[in-house]
Amino acid sequence: MQMPIQSVEVKAAIFSLKKGKAPGNGFTPEFFISAWPIVGLMVVEAVQEFFRNGRMLRQAKFAVISLAPKKATVNKIKDYRPISCCNTIYKSISKILADTIRNCIGNLVGPAQSTFIPGRRIADNVLLAQELLLGYGSMRGPKGCVIQFDIEKAFDSVDWGFL
Repeated sequence: MQMPIQSVEVKAAIFSLKKGKAPGNGFTPEFFISAWPIVGLMVVEAVQEFFRNGRMLRQAKFAVISLAPKKATVNKIKDYRPISCCNTIYKSISKILADTIRNCIGNLVGPAQSTFIPGRRIADNVLLAQELLLGYGSMRGPKGCVIQFDIEKAFDSVDWGFL
């Protein structure tokens, strides 16, 4: 996590970003890829500066927050999902951080947290909850309670046609 970021990592991050996505405020990944011989060195320096000093170019800090409809007909604010359109430099920094963390996430996330690590499934938690609930109906053992949470995912279905 403390190793300096190499130029090949920055280039790999830029070139791996999804194409055809709207930029938050700036240029798309396609621009950086096509103009890499011209802008590559400046992009690498900007990203490395962030990892060295924690400072980001002011121009790279911008993002556009937009509301995307979750379904065809929207009547309430909860029918929208907020999305953040970050610029390409910001996305590349996030990608490098995510790739770096991916290598050590197994040591950071506990075994009960199942959806953050490849190979673990959220369904495992459902099975565990079912096993616990089986014992609550019996008269033996300590008294307990069950709490149900209805958590709506931030990445609910989106009307991609609208986007």
